[in-house]
Amino acid sequence: MPTNTVSAARCTIKLITPSSSSASTKPTKTACQEYSQQSITDPITGAFKEIVTIESKQSSRFQISFQVHHTAYDLLERTKPSRSSRSTATGKPLKSSDYVVDFFLDGISIGGGYHQHHTQTARRHTISAFPSSNITARPLQFAPLHLVDPDDYPQDLTGVESPAEQVCQDEEIIRSLGTIEVKITRCELSLKERRSNRKRIRLRPTSNDMMFSESIKKARLSSTAGLGQPTFYERENDRISYRVRCQDPNPFLHFIFKYKPRSVLIAEGILPPPIIPPELAVEGASTSTKPDRKSSSPENRITIESGPESEKEESRVIKKERREKETSCKKEDDNEKLNCRSGRKNDGKKRGTGGERNGQIDQKPRRVSPQTDRKPELTTRTTQDIKPSKPMFIDLTL
Repeated sequence: MPTNTVSAARCTIKLITPSSSSASTKPTKTACQEYSQQSITDPITGAFKEIVTIESKQSSRFQISFQVHHTAYDLLERTKPSRSSRSTATGKPLKSSDYVVDFFLDGISIGGGYHQHHTQTARRHTISAFPSSNITARPLQFAPLHLVDPDDYPQDLTGVESPAEQVCQDEEIIRSLGTIEVKITRCELSLKERRSNRKRIRLRPTSNDMMFSESIKKARLSSTAGLGQPTFYERENDRISYRVRCQDPNPFLHFIFKYKPRSVLIAEGILPPPIIPPELAVEGASTSTKPDRKSSSPENRITIESGPESEKEESRVIKKERREKETSCKKEDDNEKLNCRSGRKNDGKKRGTGGERNGQIDQKPRRVSPQTDRKPELTTRTTQDIKPSKPMFIDLTL
């Protein structure tokens, strides 16, 4: 939480998450993580400013808590260089003061509260909603930024009552988008008389109820901070009311929260980028990235493929099986050829031996002429058959 080191005044914003289980009805409150804290002094008003950056959550409710000691104003005044050293060295006791606390969401004042010094201990005050009537209240809430084309909406605002029907042209609001401010001003309070008939409280429309031109995309914002829809609210009857008798023109303490979405905080270097586990990175690369066919480097293949060693081993086994199959096929072919040749020889031997065993001996041995194995000479026969006969002449004379 941003804390003023001199006065120990502090302020914080907590996100309110509704309870998910039916057993517990209390919502969960989580303090916003704060980044880039700065402590500066306004050169014009002399106010002490505490500036921090927080992460915004769309459609999330939030609350503002602050704690200011009743001597904070006097402590801060004594540290200013304009004060003479004589006044600080006298050792005078610190003075107590009353305060008025004003809240601004995107530059729009939504109301405030009072802090009287009737107690010596500083109490923590929390604001989560502002009353819109005697029985309803509107909670503090983030909402999506509503961007529109200004040409689609009338520029003449006469007769237009609802802010939802017009585009915001207020430069102060546009310039203050993305900020939540808490201003604390010294004042004098007095008790206010209670009235039985209370008038209906009217709140000014917030940035959640407005539309903005697409050309004002300031700092890549995606949400606004304002008031949500009215809900039932029970007002405390014994609540004390105050009246401001006098007030300083400028606040002496100013808390500023600059809210931005997580993507913008990462882009600006305020938040570190998310760390992706190596397992998810490898799975994403194997599913979404295809290997480069042109690249022949083994390192590139290893980074893309999920298991290079196992695939190499599988390819070796497949090649080995193919070689074994080829060699076995060749051996089978050779065996078949050898079997065929040996079978023919065995058949011849079996025929000869079988005849002798059966006692069937040829009584008339065949003549074996030397020319039985010769092939007939077809050339001689063909020439005789083809040779034409001699012509015959018949004498027809009488």
